[in-house]
Amino acid sequence: MTYIVKIIVGVVMEINLKNILLWLSFIIWFIYCIINAIYIIKRNNTLEVSYFEYLKKNFLQVFRLDKLILIIVFYLYTRLKNTTVNIYLFLIIMLYFLVNLFYEEKVNQKFNFKKDWFSLLIMILIFLIPIIYYLFKMNKVMTTYLMMLGIFYFEQILFLIPIFLRKLVKKK
Repeated sequence: MTYIVKIIVGVVMEINLKNILLWLSFIIWFIYCIINAIYIIKRNNTLEVSYFEYLKKNFLQVFRLDKLILIIVFYLYTRLKNTTVNIYLFLIIMLYFLVNLFYEEKVNQKFNFKKDWFSLLIMILIFLIPIIYYLFKMNKVMTTYLMMLGIFYFEQILFLIPIFLRKLVKKK
């Protein structure tokens, strides 16, 4: 009888730990994306050329090889069909990039919230798409993670959306 109780307790603890780590990985991904979006906005405010020109000139900084390699490794691990391992791996990847974000050279300009709130709001709405997808399509962890990694990898390209919307609003 005690073995059955130990097994039940172990399963319940694993499920709770798995959910905690899942949501922790979502939170860390979201924090990374917001901090990086703020850095992108600050850099965009100091550019002497258009953002599109900046993307063309700095292609290797936009499509970073380290991000691509870790996304490919994560995708290969998704083939194992072990959700717990994928949650741990995604969490570790996001922790790595969050810590790495603070070592990168950044623009020493203050973030002007009054001026840049629209761009940040649009980016936050884009970042919320995978989390909302997960909430409404219960237990689609791998699809949600792949969406998050897509946004993670193409974040600088996705930043063209608020720029385009801002120009569209100014024309009217």
